[in-house]
Amino acid sequence: MPMQPRPTADTTRPLVPSSRRSITSLSPRQGSPSRVTTALGMAAAGLGVAILPEAAITSAPATVCRVDIRNPVLTRRIGIITMAVRTLPPAAQKLVEALRRLSTS
Repeated sequence: MPMQPRPTADTTRPLVPSSRRSITSLSPRQGSPSRVTTALGMAAAGLGVAILPEAAITSAPATVCRVDIRNPVLTRRIGIITMAVRTLPPAAQKLVEALRRLSTS
């Protein structure tokens, strides 16, 4: 059975903002620099903390301290797009079924 078209939304950045909201709710004074180097520089200058991907931390100055975040619970809403008038090939249908099982577990 072909998938029916459904409303969609841009999901390219909600993972970080939703996680960031829970963190910034703890502090009335917060901001979000647009560059990783700015965030690292601000943390190194004592102007706050930065939560960054591990790859970005490899370029951190020696004056900052790294603290690992254990078992973070981050989620992202995803969608599947296909032509509405076609039936999915068996492999694609298996992928859809697997993703649906994962989304309910």
